[in-house]
Amino acid sequence: MTKKQKTLLITLTVIALLLAAGLMVMYMHTNPIDAPDNPVTADSSAVPVVEVTIPFQPSMEGTPVPTDAPIVEVTIIPVDPYPITVTAAPSTVPVVATTPTPEPAYVRMPTAAPAVTPVPTVPKGMAFTLSILGKTVNVASNVDADTLEKTPGWLPTSAMPGKEGVCIVYGHRNRNHLLILKEIEIGDEIDVVMPDGKVYTYIVEKTEILETDEAMHIPTIEGKHLILMTCYPFYYTGHAPKKYVITATICK
Repeated sequence: MTKKQKTLLITLTVIALLLAAGLMVMYMHTNPIDAPDNPVTADSSAVPVVEVTIPFQPSMEGTPVPTDAPIVEVTIIPVDPYPITVTAAPSTVPVVATTPTPEPAYVRMPTAAPAVTPVPTVPKGMAFTLSILGKTVNVASNVDADTLEKTPGWLPTSAMPGKEGVCIVYGHRNRNHLLILKEIEIGDEIDVVMPDGKVYTYIVEKTEILETDEAMHIPTIEGKHLILMTCYPFYYTGHAPKKYVITATICK
């Protein structure tokens, strides 16, 4: 074999190997093989087998040259290097029946009735009872010094509560008598409870301060009115020089 023929043979062999390698890469790309979790020992039988055939025919001088047939015949025999055994899972999955949780029942609570302020009762021996801003004040049937030392008194010459005219009540400015008048404002209500349980409600219309005792007098006005009078200033040591007067008109 001449040098030229040797070179041609080597070239054909290299081309055949390159084609085989290319086909190997294409096969591995289209059929990827996942590596197992545990490494295994390489096995030559697990590698795809590549068979390369280069046919030749003699030339006229007796030197073999390639024929016009395909130069390289490549056969790839794939072998699976990592056989995988698959165990089928049960075809049926148990279903646990669940009972829907019932919605909580909402019970409407009864609405509490508004608080009712109890009507004060009139103690025995008292003319009537005043209810002023939640405070109960008993009123006796006189305005003499002994009576006023114990409790406020109703002026007998004035009208009775609920009657036409002016009902006048005197009292000291201590906390058990008429000190509550300092909290009174125009528009406040004053209830007068009679011994028989009847209640008259008066609305405060005016507050005033009298400079001297001589300024005190029973006003002549039409309608049913209530006047409450005590000493002023409320916090004064000794005999207070002025008078604090509340005027209210009956509303029912």
